Amino acid sequence: MQRLLRPGVMTSSSDLPVVDLVKQVQQLSCEITDFDLLLLRDADLREVYSNGNSAFTAASIIAGDDGGNEIYNWLSDTEAIGQLQLTVPALATYFPAISSYCDDDRDTAVDALKNCVTLALRLHRESPQRMPLPIVEIVAGTLLDPCMPGDKKPRQEDTIREFHVNDKLTRLCESLKFVVQEIDQSFGLALEMEPGETYILNGIDPMRKLITMIDNMDEYECLRNRVGFNLDIAHMRIANVDATDLDGNGEEPNLVPRILHAHISDHPGMHTHDQAVGTWTDIESRDCGYQPFLARLVRRAIEWKEGAHKHWQNSGIGLPFSGVVALELEGSDHIFDVHDSILRIRHIIDIAIEQHSS
Repeated sequence: MQRLLRPGVMTSSSDLPVVDLVKQVQQLSCEITDFDLLLLRDADLREVYSNGNSAFTAASIIAGDDGGNEIYNWLSDTEAIGQLQLTVPALATYFPAISSYCDDDRDTAVDALKNCVTLALRLHRESPQRMPLPIVEIVAGTLLDPCMPGDKKPRQEDTIREFHVNDKLTRLCESLKFVVQEIDQSFGLALEMEPGETYILNGIDPMRKLITMIDNMDEYECLRNRVGFNLDIAHMRIANVDATDLDGNGEEPNLVPRILHAHISDHPGMHTHDQAVGTWTDIESRDCGYQPFLARLVRRAIEWKEGAHKHWQNSGIGLPFSGVVALELEGSDHIFDVHDSILRIRHIIDIAIEQHSS
């Protein structure tokens, strides 16, 4: 019987090639089969491309006419990844130019995202045991932009940041609309909130603003059953987002049904080198720390299990949910940090499910 929520590992949690990472994790934690694939890490570029293309950005490579096919062939290699007990709950990407004012950079990011969605759909269609749901994680981009237009000025009632966030959110929605309108199939785009003044989605307010735009503007109707969030618990806590902020009220949208996937790690109260789960946070706590966010994920998992998945599968209504809380340790080179975190994630998920049941 599959659990409501289960631990996973994002491949950025190690600089090992994917095959070695999966094998080492499974030697220590044999039940782990879910691995978010970040496309493409340096180690993966060396595996996929042997012609020196690793000098280019992941976006420029994936945006190429054959970018998705080369990655698919790599993932299907019967002598390497194809032999692994590997499930991909989501493909992770990093295309910050998706909201850029530089048209060439933005077009490259849009093409790369299209290829990633096409890849996810192909994996889901041809190997549903390998990719149960076509979910692609994306970033919204930053306010830093070499092509920032000089002719746009904020209205008197706006701060400069508010003006640029609104403008960038519009550009983001337009980019996502290009992708959705070209690919007329059911899939999920999971945007991740990034803490910090330079990021567009850096807290609860821009997250709400994005969903309000999608829900209320006719030109973005096509995004309503495609765009949601990757709930990065560490990022939420760094940005001082309370889990109750996700619930919404009469005026603010409920973001819990918009959750497609989740990440977890630990931080000392700031965005720095990711720490193993439980390094700074009391994992025994039942009413603070990770638990309020896990409680929302349990609620989302129950909704998905009790019927939302059937609506999505039968009619494309709603948003998919992976059921995975994936460890993300950026820059980690200690495999035992991954192993220890997996044990702790399983423990705190069990606490969250137990609390909900009681």
